[in-house]
Amino acid sequence: MKFIAPLCIISLTINFCFGQTNTLSEKFLASQTDKYTQEELNDNTQYFRLLLPLRKSATSSKAVELKSKIVHSTKNSRYVERNQLIGFYVFEYPNKKVCKLAVDSLLQCFPNFCVQVERGKPINDKITPSVYIINDKTVYCIETFCEDVNEEWEKILKSFVDAFADKSSTIILTECGKLEWTTKEKLLK
Repeated sequence: MKFIAPLCIISLTINFCFGQTNTLSEKFLASQTDKYTQEELNDNTQYFRLLLPLRKSATSSKAVELKSKIVHSTKNSRYVERNQLIGFYVFEYPNKKVCKLAVDSLLQCFPNFCVQVERGKPINDKITPSVYIINDKTVYCIETFCEDVNEEWEKILKSFVDAFADKSSTIILTECGKLEWTTKEKLLK
């Protein structure tokens, strides 16, 4: 009987914390339904496979592909019309230490071209557009293709940062060919 009360408190804490992350994710995804269809991705999806360093030690993860309902074209797509694709990923960890180790592992072989990244240092290399928001026990990520960078990408990027980042978040912003470390304040200017 002595162990039941502490176990209940631990269970309620875990359910509250993970429930809060799921609620944030669901709220963000629901805000995108007017412009994007959504499909849950499986473990074999290309970019999700590249995020294996984040997935290995995660207690839970989620991957959803957002596909625009309208077609667009940009100079990067050579003005060929296409539906914009955006990947949305969430990884939860049991504690801050495990989260930091997972991110360190990711930085050893950063997607898509296995670029080594040092914390806090910008780089110019083969990298596709993405945003990683690293909080104490959760990593959120959105990514797209260079061909899909347009005004809608910029809007969803800002909405994503506003929804999941706080003042203490570490944020990695990548663009076509470059990576920088930034803050919520800088991205929402």
